[in-house]
Amino acid sequence: VEDNVQILDLINEIIKENNNNNVHMAQNTSQAISLLKESIQFDLIISDFDMPDGNGIEIAYRIVT
Repeated sequence: VEDNVQILDLINEIIKENNNNNVHMAQNTSQAISLLKESIQFDLIISDFDMPDGNGIEIAYRIVT
């Protein structure tokens, strides 16, 4: 989860280059929470802490509740 598109693309490239994993990207907290509601099984979540519509703490809270 990253609101800066260039950083989001860089993270995506690095993860796909080094692993053969599926990558789901979100540009804001709302998109991330929508992905969580889809019941997708995530092994790793990387999140920006400070975004215009929320933060990584809110996303972490949604994961554990």
